Amino acid sequence: MKKLSPTLIATALFGTLSLGLTPGAHADLQTDGGFASFTGTAPGAGTDTSLAASTLSDWVNNTQVSGASGYNGGLGYNFVYTPDAGGDFNYSGDHLPLWNTSNSGSGSITEPTGYAGNIIGADGTYHQGPLSQTITGLTIGDEYTVSFYYAGAQQLGFSGPTTAAWTVGFGDASQETTALSNSSKGFTGWTDEFLTFTADATSDELSFLAVGTSNGQQAFSLLADVVVTADAPEPTPLTYGALGLLLFGVRSLRKLRQQPPV
Repeated sequence: MKKLSPTLIATALFGTLSLGLTPGAHADLQTDGGFASFTGTAPGAGTDTSLAASTLSDWVNNTQVSGASGYNGGLGYNFVYTPDAGGDFNYSGDHLPLWNTSNSGSGSITEPTGYAGNIIGADGTYHQGPLSQTITGLTIGDEYTVSFYYAGAQQLGFSGPTTAAWTVGFGDASQETTALSNSSKGFTGWTDEFLTFTADATSDELSFLAVGTSNGQQAFSLLADVVVTADAPEPTPLTYGALGLLLFGVRSLRKLRQQPPV
């Protein structure tokens, strides 16, 4: 029977122990992070004047935070924008266009790098209402990362400097992104964001509420490529100690093998 070398034994043991150190492949926990289930017309925000469960099946457009009945029966002023044939959002027609290079705006609204899909445009100062979905399969006390792209734009027909941001909710916690300053009729470009939350239940609501400043100048917060993943657990001191003892043992075995026989 062939003997296993100390190095081979150590390699096998290291591989077993390292399972506690190497993060495994985690499936995305959100559904439709690219807003592909939109059933309206394209390109543009579509003929539907505002998002509803019937137009984006995996997300819910909630009532306005002000509580007023307002626009579209009190739903948030949130819209799906679909790319044109060139893969961007530089158009003037259809419902609720944004300033861009095709209509004398100062910025070209392209898709985020490496992303191809629909985006959300939401007014951060007018009839605000959160867009949400329920994330299931969570472990209470574990950390989860919500990643996405966001940007600032402005509704066509309005002018003046604005800011755009998102308040992101996860269960009972919330965090606000850095506000992006946008020039009149401009586009800020995309910023990638990573926010970490701790699950307080096995199912938590993920929500995005547009926020901004505009003084009636219709600041729009844009959102794309939402992904929710579980964070890898931190290695424990016990795991580190076991690895240290293992490496010490391997070095000792190698020294013994290198010594000439007596």
